[in-house]
Amino acid sequence: MQFEWTVFFGDAGDAEARVYVLAAPIVAGDPSTVDQAELLAGLKITGRVEGPKCRYSHTLPARIPVQFRGMKTTDGKSLLVGEAIVPDPNMWTPELPFLYRATVEVRRGAEVIASYEQDFGIRPLGVIGRRLVYCGKTWVPRVVNRDIVKPVVPLEEWRDAATAMSVVEPDDALCREASEIGVVLIAGVRQGPGRDALATVRRLSRYPAVVIALIESVLPLPPEFRLAARNTLLASWQPSPPPAEEADATDVFLATKYSFVRIGDLDTVWDSLRPVFAFSPLQNAHSLEEARARCDELQADLAGKCHPAGYLV
Repeated sequence: MQFEWTVFFGDAGDAEARVYVLAAPIVAGDPSTVDQAELLAGLKITGRVEGPKCRYSHTLPARIPVQFRGMKTTDGKSLLVGEAIVPDPNMWTPELPFLYRATVEVRRGAEVIASYEQDFGIRPLGVIGRRLVYCGKTWVPRVVNRDIVKPVVPLEEWRDAATAMSVVEPDDALCREASEIGVVLIAGVRQGPGRDALATVRRLSRYPAVVIALIESVLPLPPEFRLAARNTLLASWQPSPPPAEEADATDVFLATKYSFVRIGDLDTVWDSLRPVFAFSPLQNAHSLEEARARCDELQADLAGKCHPAGYLV
C-alpha cells in the first residue's frame, strides 16, 4: 500500500512545538468507491523526530517519538495521524536555519507497510492585517527575481545580502540547499494543461525555505491547496478582487491582482486589507548588490507614503 505523506507543525512557541505526520492512502480509481476507514483499520504510524541540525550552529540533538493519534476521516477521506511534541524548539530562520528530520512508518503490528523520511523546519510565519509576522515580529522581506541577476551567484551571497529570491517552480535541489543555507524563496507555480499545481505546491511546502507559493489562478484557491501547504503562505494572481464573502486573509493570502503592484498603482490600491508587496521590475542587474540596492531605493521612495509588506524587484 502506498501513502501520501504530510509533515507539518501546529502550535509552536519557545517551550514546545507540535509536529504532525499524516499518512493518507493512495487509492487507484475513484476514492469514493473505497472504504478508506476499513482500508486503514489495524494500521498505525510510528517513528521519531530527530534534531535540530544547522550548518552555522551546534546544539545537542533530541530524539522525540512520534505518537499515534488515531485515524481521522474528513469529507470521505481517511488518514492516519501521528504527533511529536518537540521541547524547546529551534526555529528555522535565515540567520540560523535549524532543520529537524521525521523518520516514520506505517505498521500493522510488527509488519512495516510503508516508510518515509523528510527534513523540515519550524518556521512560524503568518499574516496580521497588512503585515507579515515571523517568529512574533514584523517581517519586511526584500525580494529579487533570480532571473535578473547575471551572472548567477551562489546562495551564500543571497543569505549574506539578506535578500529573498523570487523563482518559478524551483527544483528540489535548490529548495533543499536554500533550506540548509537559510535563503528565503518566493516560488511561482504555473497552472495549465499538463501541469499539476497542487502537486507542485505540495512538493514545495516540504521545504522551510519556501515561505510563499504564488499560484497562477483566476479563482480563489480551493481548500486542497491550504491542506497541502499548511505552513506555507499561499498567494493567487487574480484579474479582479474576489467577492467579499469569498475573501479570506488567512487561507487566500495576497488574493487579489493588487498583491504585487507597480509604484504607479499604489495610490489606487492602498485600501487593501491584505499585505501588499511594492513591485518595481528590473530587466537585469550586473550583481545581486545592485538589485538589492534597488529594493532599498524603492523603500526610500515610498517612505511616509505607505507601508508595503515587502519589496520586489
